[in-house]
Amino acid sequence: MAGIICDPTTTIVDAPTVTVERDGTDELLRRFVKFNGARADGSAVPVVGVCRVASTTDEEKVPVDRTGIVPVVAGAAVAQGAFLTSDASGRAITAAAGNQIHGVAALAAAAADDVIAIDLSPRGKA
Repeated sequence: MAGIICDPTTTIVDAPTVTVERDGTDELLRRFVKFNGARADGSAVPVVGVCRVASTTDEEKVPVDRTGIVPVVAGAAVAQGAFLTSDASGRAITAAAGNQIHGVAALAAAAADDVIAIDLSPRGKA
């Protein structure tokens, strides 16, 4: 059964993490992850955080950052300070009205697939 399977811990970047059991084999490294362990697949779904490791094995346990400043893959150009949500591939994009907010861009992204720093603290809906 996928989902959160252990208590938060403190990591070397002082970001509380949880371990999720993967659901599927989609790339998770620096992508938003849903509470069931699958890669986020759109702006309407809440996320548990951002995955910190590359993994392709279904049901593998992987660490996910829940708060703090963390690296994430951008899905498009993003302005510094923009509220962020997830695209269909779990990448960070600018949130529109009604989207789930997963964080704020600490750095700008010039294009899709840039890796940027984001603050995971703000959550809710745009």
